Amino acid sequence: DGRVRGKVMGLAKLTGIVLQSDGWMSVQSRPIVNAIASLPAGSYFLEAIDTSGETKDATFIANFILKHINALGPEMIVGVCVDGACTASFPMIQAKAPHVFTYICPTHTVDNFMLKGLLLSLLKDCFCPSQSQLRMFVLIRQPFV
Repeated sequence: DGRVRGKVMGLAKLTGIVLQSDGWMSVQSRPIVNAIASLPAGSYFLEAIDTSGETKDATFIANFILKHINALGPEMIVGVCVDGACTASFPMIQAKAPHVFTYICPTHTVDNFMLKGLLLSLLKDCFCPSQSQLRMFVLIRQPFV
C-alpha cells in the first residue's frame, strides 16, 4: 500500500488529482459513501464508510470531501467530481479550497437523463400499458450490489 501511494503521490505532483465520491448501498443494505483519487494513470481507492444513521446533507458531504482534500494535500487536488445530489456542498468545498473545480459526474447525468427522462418517457408511452410494469422495469434495471 505504501509503495502504491508513493507512486500515486509522485504522479499527482505532475498532474493533480480529481477526488471522486459516490454513495451506494452495500450487500447488507447499508448506505456507503466512498472516496477515490483519480489521475491520468488510474484511480486509487481512498475510503468507503458506512453512513448508517448519518444525515447525508450538504454539510456532511462537504466535510467528507474536505477531509480527503486535506489528507492528500490541498495543493494536489484540482477537482472534485460527485453526483448531482451533492451540488449543494460545492459552495462549502470551494470556500475552504477555492482553487478546486467542483463538477457533477457526467456519467450520472447521462444515466439520469436516459433512465428518468427520455427512456422512461418512451417506455411509458410505447411499451408499458401499466405503471406496475414500468416500476418493475426500473427495479430490474438497478444494479445489484
